[in-house]
Amino acid sequence: MATAGGAGCTQLATWPNAATSGRYVPGSDATVGYSFRSATFPTDLLTLDFFHPATLPASETFTPSTRFIDCNICPYLRESCSPGAGNAEPACSMNGRLFFPQAGSVTVTTAARDAGSGAFSATATNLRLVEWDYDDDLPVEDGGCYQLGSVSLNVTW
Repeated sequence: MATAGGAGCTQLATWPNAATSGRYVPGSDATVGYSFRSATFPTDLLTLDFFHPATLPASETFTPSTRFIDCNICPYLRESCSPGAGNAEPACSMNGRLFFPQAGSVTVTTAARDAGSGAFSATATNLRLVEWDYDDDLPVEDGGCYQLGSVSLNVTW
């Protein structure tokens, strides 16, 4: 049986953080950091969702059994995205693929719970994000992947 994230994995030693932003979403009690791969849009978007309440710093390690529904710190990557206006959520094409981690770890050190102004800081190491079927919360068979050696995200709003 073939698995997600096979041949052709996009390798990035360090995520470039070409354009970053963040926000607190009161309705879901989540602090979110956004980081675009390029300043030319559309491009890949790495998103880190942190769901409150949790004691900071907080860490999560990802394995092949990790699912979106269970994560408290949820990194994911979308293809073909552009910034939202002001502090709005970025916009991603419905045709862009979604990737979710099946290896690696993330640590969040700052996650403000203030929609008006705040900060978000996180690091990640050895993230292996595989193409993901969000509806079934499972890897896409024979899907693509991204291997990110390190990520450091520090944003304010």
